Amino acid sequence: MNLLDLHIIHNYPLSCLCRDENGSPKSVIFGGTIRARISSQSIKRAIREYLKSIDKKHFGGIRMRSIATSLTDALKSKGVGQDLAQSLGNAVADMLGKSEDEKTKTILFFSPGEIDAIAETITVANKDNTLNKIFKIVKKEEITTYECQKGKFLAKVTPIDIADVELFGRMVASDPTLFVEGAVSVSHPFSVHSCEAEVDFFSSVDETAGVEEQGAGHIGEIEYNSACYYECISINMDLINSGRLSSLPGEIRKDILQAAIDACIIAVPSARHNSMFAATKPSAVFGLYRENTFPVSLANAFERPIQPSVNGYSGEARKRIEDEWKAMKNAYGKRLGVKTEMWFPDVNLDTFGKGLVGND
Repeated sequence: MNLLDLHIIHNYPLSCLCRDENGSPKSVIFGGTIRARISSQSIKRAIREYLKSIDKKHFGGIRMRSIATSLTDALKSKGVGQDLAQSLGNAVADMLGKSEDEKTKTILFFSPGEIDAIAETITVANKDNTLNKIFKIVKKEEITTYECQKGKFLAKVTPIDIADVELFGRMVASDPTLFVEGAVSVSHPFSVHSCEAEVDFFSSVDETAGVEEQGAGHIGEIEYNSACYYECISINMDLINSGRLSSLPGEIRKDILQAAIDACIIAVPSARHNSMFAATKPSAVFGLYRENTFPVSLANAFERPIQPSVNGYSGEARKRIEDEWKAMKNAYGKRLGVKTEMWFPDVNLDTFGKGLVGND
């Protein structure tokens, strides 16, 4: 297994980047103490949104429940009649698990290019009178119904906008042929020190109230914290080079990986962005390219929480990673398959990304 690893130290000020069911910042007990935690899902969404904002041509994936509508519209744009397009779109959604409100029970992850390619496959079959190879067609009197067969509507072409689908994967329980194993693994970032939530009391003014009306228009409480996190992101290069992205030219794959590295470092979850604006960037990122090896997290560097000091947490966190990595290399040696290792911001982001991607 060839891996591109990012070990990230990220210090956030007052924030509530990821909330539990009670609106409190998420937490975890690690090393016997309470730590702040951010869910990997919120990190991955922030990365996907950033990638889409800078390169929608390659990162077009959309999480949706309305695949019936999307597919119906794509079929109509290719000349399929309204009624037939809707029947076929609904049949695909039914197979994937459509609920009563005509949306799939679970969220699916497709790119517009994939939807268009599926619609093209169905359109061609309709013109060739071979829809029965994709759908089970039942005719009763003047009514025709369609039942989509699993694995029959996959397009033979590879759309160019599927990079984020390949990076983060897709699970479709009702049709395993649509499964995509994601190349990117993301840990749940946790604070390198003990951390508990605090409470912010706030009030707001009713600006239409008369002078005789006393008191605030609204009062409330919000929980928040402030923490320095460790996060590990690993990209399985074997999946990048053997999956659907393998059909793209090598230079485009490198551009995609460079953008993915940028996003992993730059993207920040947007929760409470307007009220708390915790838009800091990582203090340090340790990048590795490793060949013929196994996945590695350096989380145990922080089993013993870093203690508060006048020097803060970030510098000590980097030293902990350096010491943990040195110990791992002494213990596992060549089995770690180290090809390249470098620190950002010791080198700028362009040099950092190119230095890691250049091994591909």
